[in-house]
Amino acid sequence: TEILRVTELTPALGFVDDDQSDRHLDVSGLTLDAPTGCLWIVSDRAERLFLFDPEGNSETRSYALGWLDDGKPRDIPHAEGFAYDPQAGRLYVVNDNGKASRLFTFEILRDGGGQ
Repeated sequence: TEILRVTELTPALGFVDDDQSDRHLDVSGLTLDAPTGCLWIVSDRAERLFLFDPEGNSETRSYALGWLDDGKPRDIPHAEGFAYDPQAGRLYVVNDNGKASRLFTFEILRDGGGQ
């Protein structure tokens, strides 16, 4: 019933992409990483995932959305939503490019720092 906090996702907080100007870096979904309290945030235009700590205890991490196809890097365009399963260590991303929708499943490897 009440907004607790509003945080502008600015370049100063790590929400940047070299291929997009700041005004075009939009977000299309988020999900909670319950074990860490961080938020996974996806930008379909930037084709990136951001791991954001709303408490400010760690820097925002940024990951390009893509995979290797026979050794060639491929992007995931139009990522519209995703979910994270910390117990399985899996991240699920769905996209819709107007012609076909796909579900991508990634395995997330945690480093020693818990992220």
